Amino acid sequence: MKQYTATANDDGVRLSRFVQSVTRDFPTSLLYKSFRNKRVKVNGKKAVPEYRIQAGDLIELYINDEFFPPEGAKTVQKAAPKKAESAQGQYHL
Repeated sequence: MKQYTATANDDGVRLSRFVQSVTRDFPTSLLYKSFRNKRVKVNGKKAVPEYRIQAGDLIELYINDEFFPPEGAKTVQKAAPKKAESAQGQYHL
């Protein structure tokens, strides 16, 4: 079990997005299953993915440790995928 306290930077963020940001390689289907099975709690109560975090909220994640980055490791934000150019756009006449 991991606990996080929401900061001012987390204020207004969807809970599902917050959980994805603190986990690593956590499948989306398993994320929503965790919500259904009450493995994600805010302030000791069952939470829903749409909940907007408020500064000071205590977020408890009852998720296997394999989905969290190792202690002391920095979390790396995933880069947005680059848009592929169309075949017609590659050649200029």
